[in-house]
Amino acid sequence: MKKKALLFFALVGLLSACQINAGSISFEPYSYNLEPKNTFKNEQGDIYYRNDKVIPLDIEEIEGVNIKSGLHHYYDLNDVSSSYENNSYSALSNDVNNPNGVKVQKLLVAPVYFTDSDASLLDSKRERLENAFFGVKENTTYQSVASFYHQSSYGHLKIEGEVLPWMSINQSSEEAYKEGNKNPENYSDKIAKAIVDNLSEDKFNEYSTNRSGVLDALYIIYDHPYQNDKKNNEDSLFWAYTYHCKSTLKVSNYSWSSYDFVGNKRQVDATTYIHETGHLFGLLDYYNKGNLSYYQPLGFMDTMDYNLGDHSPFSKYLLNWTSPYILNMGNKEQGDISIRPFSESGDFILVPKSDYNGSPYDRYLLISFFSPTGLNDLSSFPSYEYYDRDGNARIFTYPNKYGVLVYEVNAKLAYYSASVIRSYTPKCPVDENPGSGDYYIYFNNKNELNKDSDKPLYHLLESSGHNTFKEGRSASNDTLFKYNSTFGVDTFTDLANEFGITFKVSKLTTNEAIITFNKIK
Repeated sequence: MKKKALLFFALVGLLSACQINAGSISFEPYSYNLEPKNTFKNEQGDIYYRNDKVIPLDIEEIEGVNIKSGLHHYYDLNDVSSSYENNSYSALSNDVNNPNGVKVQKLLVAPVYFTDSDASLLDSKRERLENAFFGVKENTTYQSVASFYHQSSYGHLKIEGEVLPWMSINQSSEEAYKEGNKNPENYSDKIAKAIVDNLSEDKFNEYSTNRSGVLDALYIIYDHPYQNDKKNNEDSLFWAYTYHCKSTLKVSNYSWSSYDFVGNKRQVDATTYIHETGHLFGLLDYYNKGNLSYYQPLGFMDTMDYNLGDHSPFSKYLLNWTSPYILNMGNKEQGDISIRPFSESGDFILVPKSDYNGSPYDRYLLISFFSPTGLNDLSSFPSYEYYDRDGNARIFTYPNKYGVLVYEVNAKLAYYSASVIRSYTPKCPVDENPGSGDYYIYFNNKNELNKDSDKPLYHLLESSGHNTFKEGRSASNDTLFKYNSTFGVDTFTDLANEFGITFKVSKLTTNEAIITFNKIK
């Protein structure tokens, strides 16, 4: 399935054409010195269990149904790669059979320039790109792509690669825009093919580790200011997006972004490239670009939402970087689960329904302990002005308090007709027979909401019990569940009854949160 994943930057002013600061920092490669943490354990507690690996969802093969492609995460559903033809791939991430090991993932960055580019700046720009993708944190305003993913994965993932020398497109930017803006995908496909065809055999093989004859991932940087003058930038060539399933181009997937996203400060800004690399790993945008675009289900609080902060539990569950404490009350009426800060430990709790299928692809609640440290350190983030549903100007500032986050997940899967995949209208759930023909498997829900009755794929619940995000508000310190906050007692009673539990934050320090669960009788 080809997926165009656009970056949410509508609330941020357009950068001017970036001028290289005379004090630009020389490239210093990131050193992978983080010991991988043991985020997978096979254990049984009084009211929970954990698995030492994420369990794939078992989808029964149906005669006459051809699954053309599916979700692009760390494994193919039911390991039916043969039926996915050449469009399927196990996306960039860890070996599911060795979850506590270390995976080295290769990423090739290819900058391209136009005939009207300033050739005198290309060497300096390439060095800045090296810092953005593979450099040390100190040379960036936040993290490089390599340092972010190494930390976010708890040391399980190393992104290694290089920035190729600049390649000329042999067109002016105006000519490229005129040719490509009606169909950016076709244009960037052409550029991706030219880059791959220009690689030496040794270079191609070095970056083709997942399968023979196809590059793992390509990140194309174009030398032109990005443009956000169109609604959601859906047809703008000069924006940022990611495409999957490009095996005909001899590349599994590629991203396309402006050089100017590095910013015009001495230290480079890699946050856009971090976001788009999340798409290379198969993650979706969590922001809402539907008709109700003022309603952001995560309140901007996720790197796949507003380019700020660490990946959150649902993403890391999908990417096989950590496994949850799965609540199982059994005969117990009450019990405690202790969790450490999620960004540092990988601890999180999954609250299932009675028919939970054991995989990430289901309906459940997630609970994690938020700490304003590490990849969530507010000091690294700017504040942004945005407008709520009523047009009032507000300021989004990333939370800086300790607290518990609770998410509602609607991640059941559905069959989609291959002929209308871009409409994302499901044919039927995967536990029903869709009828013979070609189908994709994809999430039944998404965060692109068009009407009030739409349920988001991934939704952050607010401790107040109110949904101020629907009013166009952002997450804040008030979103966090604090010490003695409850769920299902005075708030979220419908959800509590659906899942059969209430809970309370019975302890909260900077190192530990204890969640006390009570079974609803």
